[in-house]
Amino acid sequence: DSLLEMSPLQSLSEIFGGYGTPTENVIDVAADYPMRLIPSLFGAVARTVDPVQRSTYSSGDPADTFKNEIQAKIPFLSKSLPASYNTWGNEITRSDSVPEAGFAQFINPGQLGNADVTPIDDDISALYESTGNASVFPRKVNRYVTVNGNRVDLDNRQYSDWQRDAGQLSYDLAEQIVGSSMTDDQKAKYLSDAYSFAMEYTANDLFNSSLSSTFNKEVEIYNDGGSDLLANWYYLKAMGDESPSQEETKAILDKMNISRAEKAILWEQTNSSWKTNPYK
Repeated sequence: DSLLEMSPLQSLSEIFGGYGTPTENVIDVAADYPMRLIPSLFGAVARTVDPVQRSTYSSGDPADTFKNEIQAKIPFLSKSLPASYNTWGNEITRSDSVPEAGFAQFINPGQLGNADVTPIDDDISALYESTGNASVFPRKVNRYVTVNGNRVDLDNRQYSDWQRDAGQLSYDLAEQIVGSSMTDDQKAKYLSDAYSFAMEYTANDLFNSSLSSTFNKEVEIYNDGGSDLLANWYYLKAMGDESPSQEETKAILDKMNISRAEKAILWEQTNSSWKTNPYK
């Protein structure tokens, strides 16, 4: 065992002692060689001059993933890779500055974190404590989309773009929902709806992927007035118990601090069969 752990024989040990067949292990070892040629110092320097975490994984494309992983370890070249984003669509960073990154990579023996806290994170956590509903938390997007009934795997840049756009739209909607006068259970429900809409809408926008017909009204409202109007639509539904009467709808809309034109849109979306729209 000691001999096999020596660098000239280490690969031989991996070939015959790996998790797969010898043939599969040969492929894995061969693919791993370029990574071993890059000194660990290079990776530390790359993470110092570029504290942003980079997206390297391309679904269904091991060769591209491997190329990206090598690129992420090369100083300055790593910056051409797309950033990784958290569930609110914010860049994930290891540190706030180059000196801080240098300390983390070359001096500090441990691992520093760099939490990106938003003003509504505590509200989201409080909602979870109140309702026990995990759907109040924002979501990571999938590594694939469906276009015309066919699965399309996403490369690292496509995945990065989708997580950024879906996360930012999720945050815009969540900020207004948690700040509303809905009950906690209502907030949990409409946060879940908002996250689902954000994921589907941005995927459709970026990749022309399939969009569920259940979001037809949300799409129309968002296209008419953006996230503000859509959040008000969720509020109207919550206050009217999903299907309010004309009288209830008018009473709710009259109390909402939005423009007459926006009230007209929400009235129409509540029930397009109503003959008159008092806001037109």
